Amino acid sequence: MPDDVVDVDYMMENLWIVGDPDECAQQIRDIYEEVGGFGSFLAISQDPDDASKSAHCLKMLKEEVGPRIKDLTGEPEAALRG
Repeated sequence: MPDDVVDVDYMMENLWIVGDPDECAQQIRDIYEEVGGFGSFLAISQDPDDASKSAHCLKMLKEEVGPRIKDLTGEPEAALRG
C-alpha cells in the first residue's frame, strides 16, 4: 500500500476506533468477533495540545463504552454457542 493512501481518513475508517459511545462499542464488538475474542483492550489517547481532551476520551471509554461491552469475556459469542 502506498504511503500517500495511509492518511487520516484511512486511519479513521480502518484502524482507529472513533465515534460516539455506541459506535465505538460496535467497532470493538466487530473487532472482537473478527479476531476470535480478546482478554484485554489497550486504549491510547493523545492530544499533545490539550491533555484534558485525552483524559476526557479515556473517561468516556471507561464510563460510556465500557458498560456497553462488559459482556465481552474473552470468548466470542459464536464460540459460546458451540
